[in-house]
Amino acid sequence: MNLKEIRKQKGFTVANLAEAIGVSASYIYQLEKEVKNPSKVIMQKISKVLETSVQELFF
Repeated sequence: MNLKEIRKQKGFTVANLAEAIGVSASYIYQLEKEVKNPSKVIMQKISKVLETSVQELFF
């Protein structure tokens, strides 16, 4: 699974996830399209909010 699939499965919109971790919605879109690479801190925040591992989200 990837970030977009897991986000949708957990019931989050792009805007909800962005707000929960303190980034812009456009940044989440860029992560989902693999245009940007997240920092370790952002990966950890996203995995905590989505209750999944960093490995499942990004590797």
